[in-house]
Amino acid sequence: MAKKEILCVVFLLVLILIVGCQKEESPKVKVSARLEKNPIKDGENTSLILEVKNIGAVEVHGKFEIRPEDTEFVQVKYSGEEEFKIISGESIIKNYQLTGTTRTIETGVKLTINLIDLNNDTVIYSNEDNVLYIRRE
Repeated sequence: MAKKEILCVVFLLVLILIVGCQKEESPKVKVSARLEKNPIKDGENTSLILEVKNIGAVEVHGKFEIRPEDTEFVQVKYSGEEEFKIISGESIIKNYQLTGTTRTIETGVKLTINLIDLNNDTVIYSNEDNVLYIRRE
């Protein structure tokens, strides 16, 4: 009888270790970024359309951070709630307004687009790059 009790205790301890050591699933997303119009004329606006789809099993709580390589030539505006939560299988579209200027015939400005975890701003779910071209006409 004591042997069965010991085996039962050992089995429970192994089970507790297995359950306790399981890694928490991290969020998984798919991001697409496209410029509505590219190139644009000096002083003109275009839309940066960002779509994020939660392809993982856990909720994503994030926001986009758009960083132009040179803020002198591209300004970014967003008129809406920047933060969002999306559950598994859900997607959301965010539309940012970009205004471009140039001093030369054509300027290409790299846009770095990060999707940041709002629970931990050092975590970047996704990183995309795009280039906006601004032409003097």
